[in-house]
Amino acid sequence: MSLAIVWFRRDLRLHDNPALVHALANHQRVVALYIHAPEEDGDWAPGGASLWWLHHALADLDEQLLGRLVLRRGGSVEELTRLVDQAGAAAVYWNRLYEPAAIARDTAIKQDLRARGVEVESFAASLLFEPWRVLNRQGQPFRVFTPYWKHLVAQGLPDNQAAVDKADIASGVVDAAAEWSSLPLSTLGLLPTIPWDQGIAAAWRVSRAAAEARLDEFVATELDRYDTGRDLPATEQVSRLSPYLHFGQLGPREVVAACRGAGGVALPFLRELGWREFAAYQLYHFPHTSDQPLDDRFAHFPWRDDPVQLRAWQQGQTGVPLVDAGMRQLWQTGWM
Repeated sequence: MSLAIVWFRRDLRLHDNPALVHALANHQRVVALYIHAPEEDGDWAPGGASLWWLHHALADLDEQLLGRLVLRRGGSVEELTRLVDQAGAAAVYWNRLYEPAAIARDTAIKQDLRARGVEVESFAASLLFEPWRVLNRQGQPFRVFTPYWKHLVAQGLPDNQAAVDKADIASGVVDAAAEWSSLPLSTLGLLPTIPWDQGIAAAWRVSRAAAEARLDEFVATELDRYDTGRDLPATEQVSRLSPYLHFGQLGPREVVAACRGAGGVALPFLRELGWREFAAYQLYHFPHTSDQPLDDRFAHFPWRDDPVQLRAWQQGQTGVPLVDAGMRQLWQTGWM
């Protein structure tokens, strides 16, 4: 029986997950895999709050998969190769990431697996448009947001979604995790050893169901006030969808679809979704901007090196009320 591996990364959902949909449609058996390899993120390794969220998001994904998520810890190349050999996998599928280090790693993995005769394919799940498909009239990447956004709106924001038949999960097409030596989630060490996370735990529900509920609530009750409410820091008229989008518990096409019936009132919010898109777009086309400015004029910006003031800012102790309020909220809830 043909077996495929679906490698989950920051796409921790079943709905609108094209890699999973493709695997279920084309193979008799599927292994759902997550590899914890924070070292591969380099300088962008997740911090404590992100690891806390990841723990609960993985637990929720495993629940959606009826306990069939395979967890591994180690290098992505080594763990994928080992599982391909163990399972006799015919194919490996994943949804794309766009950071420079992820692109380099994924390209190397594709080449290695294809050399072994394994089918490898990646899909678009975390962005509305693939960065290489959006260019200006000169065939060059956009460098300024406004013309970029106008171009996207003219193209039409996509809201088509790939639907998973949950009967395929229940029927046993997705292999049991124990069959492939899955690690217990607790062994990944994602939760803090010192209980500093009470504030975050009180502020968030980390699940696909919570993501859907928050999106529905925002569109129904707050979207029409977003254009003005987002500028008032004392109010909560913002979506609070960012962590769900970051970890892929919610996809951007789902957000566009949810806003579709609101008409023009949704445009200010969708424009902010466009800024998320533009950040990934610029990083893809200008990978040096991970640690260098896009505009060379800012290459020698006079930074202040003062550890004491840095710590005061991090802890919300600068004496500037608005700055301190925001940083204390970030410290307490993991979000600002």
